[in-house]
Amino acid sequence: MTMEERKDISNGIWLCQPCARAVDSEVSAHTADLLRSWKSKAIARVRSERMRTPPGVDDGKKELVAALRGVPASDALLINAIPNTHAAIEKLFEARDSRFKVETTFADGRPLYKLFPQENIDLGFKLSANNAAEWSEKLTRLHEHGEAAVLDARGVRVTGSPLLDELSGRGQKNGQYVFSRVGLRGVAKLIPLQPDAGLLDVPDEFHGHLSGGAKSVTFIGDACNKLLSLSVKSDIQAKPTNPAVRITGNFTAWLGQNVAALAFFEKVHFIYSTLARGSKFKVSVESKGQWVMRCDISTNASMGGTWALVSYIAQARKLAEYSNREVVLDMTEEVTGEQRAQLGEAVRILEGQWRISKADLDGSNLLLHCVATPELLSAFSKLSPEEACASRIEEPPGQITVFGQVLPLPSIRHDLSGYKARLPSPLPAPGAEIVLEICPLEDFEYTRSFVSNEGGEAGVMGFQ
Repeated sequence: MTMEERKDISNGIWLCQPCARAVDSEVSAHTADLLRSWKSKAIARVRSERMRTPPGVDDGKKELVAALRGVPASDALLINAIPNTHAAIEKLFEARDSRFKVETTFADGRPLYKLFPQENIDLGFKLSANNAAEWSEKLTRLHEHGEAAVLDARGVRVTGSPLLDELSGRGQKNGQYVFSRVGLRGVAKLIPLQPDAGLLDVPDEFHGHLSGGAKSVTFIGDACNKLLSLSVKSDIQAKPTNPAVRITGNFTAWLGQNVAALAFFEKVHFIYSTLARGSKFKVSVESKGQWVMRCDISTNASMGGTWALVSYIAQARKLAEYSNREVVLDMTEEVTGEQRAQLGEAVRILEGQWRISKADLDGSNLLLHCVATPELLSAFSKLSPEEACASRIEEPPGQITVFGQVLPLPSIRHDLSGYKARLPSPLPAPGAEIVLEICPLEDFEYTRSFVSNEGGEAGVMGFQ
């Protein structure tokens, strides 16, 4: 081969760096015929794609539209297959009736078609005797109150739209029609009011939608990442209007979480504790910068068992912090009334609020149940039924169950003063139960406290 032939373009090939290194290092494996074959195939591929438009975003949609219409499909790439499938179906449906804007989704193994009329459309529905009453009732509520009507599509045929006629034919077995108004976006603001404190901090706003009909307007929204829902319904014909307000909680997102780190708990607790104290919230529903409804919400607005749960969680957080233990929110088993009372009493003493005076007893005596230790029997033997007494008794450490988890409790100290004692005669043997009857005097006081390992005090438990 001459020098000119060696330099000619027909004797050259462009390779990437890895392939060029492989050819130079493994000469015997890369013969001249193999290299010429690579070169000829690459030139043929480039020539075949000459003058062809590169694949675009809409190529996948066009391919699906062609396939759905029965036209033979080419080998063009399907880009973004799922979005393109929905876009192609929407385009086909809109071609059936251009008066509708169509949106499609697929959930729970079923297709969902949303049709938005772009103009006034007259439709006729041929109903069976089985569903006529249901359709009449729900469509009336849609007209009067704006409530979405979920209706059985079986046995229903539609006239006035070729698209709806086709869809109704498909829904003979298990389809549904959902008629609803396109609601306005709205915001509800809760402003807490207290008789002596005026305005307090405002929690998260409730964002949602307004819907209405000939007789009422309703706002439904949520706050705190959908932990709280608010509904406000106003009767248009009532003079004056007195909206019905309802706050509900859905705390499933908290399940399995450490009670000390629950998202938005402080705000949720603030709302329910404010209502539980008898205070009110001023509710203002606004849309597009203008208020639509204003009213007050008080304790009567569906507190239900929600406040009981929220307050129990708040108490569990306090005890978990004191015990330095993690408590996970577990609602597998329902919290009993006894467990609520035990935790509430524990927190009262923990906060130094467990205190009884003579006025609290309403003329009754107390019965203090104790284990007759030698030290306690020695102290009781010195008591005189005619003299005022003061005593300090310590219980051994115990435990308490919170959301199915057992937390340890330290010793409980009972401090009593200003009382006369009545003891059983004779005193029981050591280790038996002894009942001390407390007869309160005017300056009687009884407190309970926790005794920490360091000898400090905190507080807990109840009295039999």
